[in-house]
Amino acid sequence: QRLGYAGRPASASPAVGFPGWPSGPDPDAQMVPIIVSSERAVGSNRFLFALTDTANTPIASPDLATTARFYDLTSDPATPVSEATGTFIWTVPDELGLYHAAVDFTRAGPWGVEIVASAAGQPDRTARAVFDVREATTTPAIGAAAPASDTPTASDAAGIAAISTDQQPQAAFYRSSVK
Repeated sequence: QRLGYAGRPASASPAVGFPGWPSGPDPDAQMVPIIVSSERAVGSNRFLFALTDTANTPIASPDLATTARFYDLTSDPATPVSEATGTFIWTVPDELGLYHAAVDFTRAGPWGVEIVASAAGQPDRTARAVFDVREATTTPAIGAAAPASDTPTASDAAGIAAISTDQQPQAAFYRSSVK
């Protein structure tokens, strides 16, 4: 017998924390969304996602159009807050890719994404996933200044040799700190 989420039979429905939303892998899904973005926070986000079929074979491609609908699950799990078109990008040229969508999250907490995938001559496929949004991230937000980092500098060969293992260093690269 094939087992699904939490060791239950694959034919069993996943446990639900919000009506209509899976709390784990959905054995009845038409495809599987994989959220690639590691940090999501209140404000502007670049939401990255990949898609596989139910056999875990990647299906993301330039010919598969996607729409991502975002739901604030605490507020209203039945009504999307926003919708964005997924733009396909190759991660391994001509072999493997994923989608990105621009989205603004209005508050921290549990959110859901509903992905609709459309290919010419085929019926649309839909899948949902639940994820968390934080108040802030540990990385700079979109549009924020990069953190200052004071890197060592050098102006002569001996100074460069003390901070670099490059056998043929370009002296100009060592004259200024990143800061």
